[in-house]
Amino acid sequence: MSELDSSPRLDNETLSDLKDIMEEDFPVLLETYLADAIVRLDCIDAAVCEKNSDNLRESAHSFKGSSSNIGAARLALLSSNVEVLAKESQVEQAVPLVAQLHSEYEAVKLLLEQELAQS
Repeated sequence: MSELDSSPRLDNETLSDLKDIMEEDFPVLLETYLADAIVRLDCIDAAVCEKNSDNLRESAHSFKGSSSNIGAARLALLSSNVEVLAKESQVEQAVPLVAQLHSEYEAVKLLLEQELAQS
């Protein structure tokens, strides 16, 4: 089993902690993350299209941090892997991981939207 497979899609403990800390602002946090994630994914896609390893590294690093903060462990791990490849100027090798980022984001988005519906 890979590290990716053993990572939770969404860490419920992290979400619970955020809900306790953020209280009534918790839905705003989730909505902000979801909106920001689209921008970050667009930046990642643009960096790949432009074969710009510096922009890819920065965008992947940023997405890694925000995903980790929200408890999206698989997204954070995938972003970290993209970041490493970008540091090594291996943009082409990152393409399959970027595709995985998109599909993983869609799965996380559904879970967060369910969380929002319950808030």
